[in-house]
Amino acid sequence: MKFFNYFILASALLAAACSSESSESVTPEIQPVAKKLRLVSLAEKSTEKAGNKDYYSYEYIFKYNTTGLLTEKVTKVISKDGKDDAEFTDKYIYNFVNKLEKINSYKGKEMTYVEEFIYSKKSSLEGYRKYYTNKQGKKVYSDSVEVTHKANGQVELKRQSNGYRRVSTIIFDQHGNLTRKDFIKTKVGDPQPEYTVTDEYTYDDKISPLRMIMGPPTANYIADSPEYTFLSYNNVTMAKSTDSEGVTTDNYKFTYNEYGYPIKREELGNDGEVHRVVTFTYEEVE
Repeated sequence: MKFFNYFILASALLAAACSSESSESVTPEIQPVAKKLRLVSLAEKSTEKAGNKDYYSYEYIFKYNTTGLLTEKVTKVISKDGKDDAEFTDKYIYNFVNKLEKINSYKGKEMTYVEEFIYSKKSSLEGYRKYYTNKQGKKVYSDSVEVTHKANGQVELKRQSNGYRRVSTIIFDQHGNLTRKDFIKTKVGDPQPEYTVTDEYTYDDKISPLRMIMGPPTANYIADSPEYTFLSYNNVTMAKSTDSEGVTTDNYKFTYNEYGYPIKREELGNDGEVHRVVTFTYEEVE
């Protein structure tokens, strides 16, 4: 399972309490304020333990505007023999209240598709559309999602295409982390599910920088990467998937720098060996 997780450590102050029974004053102990860092790139590569998965490696570069909003993500795909190298660019466009409104995607200099995000009058995400423009200049829609925010805090995503209906129900914990996703796929007109799967996640206690980059959940519900990458405040340490064929589990181990930011993430296989390594690069933010 491929994804990238990152976090920003909030600064903290610890003051020692003064005893009312003591005549001596106590100087409060102040912890150093952590630096605020911003993710500028990450690289992921499979190890030899991953078998044929190590044919490709990836590099992601993130660019921001003067207010700190993510405006561009460049994805470089690097093949082992160099024959299938490619570069993709996503450009992020925001509305007047800084909600993500559109993503224009390119392969090289050619635009490949556009993603649009639809909001209610209260600025909550209620829909998504993905399209490309054909040679006649007409929009051809390839995907759409209806988003429903339930009273219990759950979020329901409904997709319908190619004769199938796909419904995902997302559940969060009190910390704002996506802890469970139930997915059901049925043929239109047939109430009997054709496929069901439940994904469950556990986390560390560190803040995810990508979640902070993208802001409150908006387009992140429909991210190509697993939803927890962008939706959750913390970093996933275990992802478990259960379907009719059984249970699969992915475990992740993080290494942090002195400021509490991850500099490396290792994906562990069922054999306990490292199958994929992600490294992170940051810049300091004033």
